[in-house]
Amino acid sequence: MFILWNALEHLTGVLYGDGTTSYNSGDPLQSVALQGDFVLVYPSASEPIASARLEQIRDGIEDWAIYDIVRRRDGLGAVRSILGGNGLFSVSASGVKLGCTQSCDLKSGTKFSWPLWSHDASTAGRIEAAKLKALQVAAT
Repeated sequence: MFILWNALEHLTGVLYGDGTTSYNSGDPLQSVALQGDFVLVYPSASEPIASARLEQIRDGIEDWAIYDIVRRRDGLGAVRSILGGNGLFSVSASGVKLGCTQSCDLKSGTKFSWPLWSHDASTAGRIEAAKLKALQVAAT
């Protein structure tokens, strides 16, 4: 969802703060066990192993590239339509509806105005359905 939000806003880059780990002397796996929340690549006997978080970031970047093709061909409204039509964000082709506690189009639990986004058990299926639609649009 983090990278899809970038596609929604047509941001061309991502600054991701986690993922920097320094290993102390000794067994690097022991260091990782103590600070695993910040690890994007795990050490192993032969080669680094990507974390699940790094795999998700990579998948998101690949998805962003598909949405960028849709945006260049059919405009940002087409990207919004796909993401909103699949229930990922509170958007439509005409724009984004923001949610917050006061003075927003939609009510949400935060005082900050953000689009509402999917974050339940249905999200993975929604992402895949939207990706399929984006691939269809990009291929035509």
